[in-house]
Amino acid sequence: DMWKNGEERPPPRVGGDIQMRALGMKRRGSRVQDAGSGEAPNHEDEAKQAEQEDEEAEQQQEESEQEMKKKWMRQQSRRREWQQLER
Repeated sequence: DMWKNGEERPPPRVGGDIQMRALGMKRRGSRVQDAGSGEAPNHEDEAKQAEQEDEEAEQQQEESEQEMKKKWMRQQSRRREWQQLER
């Protein structure tokens, strides 16, 4: 009962979005530590790459949502056809 039964718990985001982001954070963190032995890590490149990854994840999510809508519309039109045939 850490979460007080689901109240106060943030709603889950749909898709593999959170996990992707978490993995990115871990990867970036370890790389920075490795580079700590001498040369400074290039933060700007890392940040840009992270942004790209996030954008790609969001695009994939949007695409799948559109696919779902298309499928649903197809189902609806099929149902209408069946109803007309039954009459």
